[in-house]
Amino acid sequence: MTLAELFPVLQMAIAPATLVSGVGLLLLCMSQRFATVVDRARSIALSAAVLQGSSQADARRQLYVLSQRARFLRGCVGTATGSMLLAVLLMVVLVAGTTAKIDVAAAAIGLLIACLLSLLLSLGLFLLDVNLSLNALWIELPRGFVLPEERPMIRPRRRPARLPLNV
Repeated sequence: MTLAELFPVLQMAIAPATLVSGVGLLLLCMSQRFATVVDRARSIALSAAVLQGSSQADARRQLYVLSQRARFLRGCVGTATGSMLLAVLLMVVLVAGTTAKIDVAAAAIGLLIACLLSLLLSLGLFLLDVNLSLNALWIELPRGFVLPEERPMIRPRRRPARLPLNV
């Protein structure tokens, strides 16, 4: 195989390689969130043993929400990893089909659709985790907590003091 014949093969493998890179960054974020949830659950479980009354009930509710989040994040990581594996398999099929001069269009399209559906499922589970993290926050807020009135985020600029003209 000459370099001129190899160049189109490499061009075809670029798009799935980019997908692998992007999904890898998502996996990094998701696995960090998963580790944070597990660490938080462990610390709450240790402190829940000494709590009593409504504090212990709140800790149990937090642990329940954290266990749901851990399940969603496990699904996120699993489906994102599956998406990455399908993208790598797609690259293998494209390169092997091109070098062997076999028509692999149907297999490539099927693998790409499966890869994107797996990524879509992973992102959907990630959104569910974000929603559950808000539920955990609401459990931690003190009873009777009221949000302050909404204030504009951008404050008007003050005019600088006028300098005397004879400076």
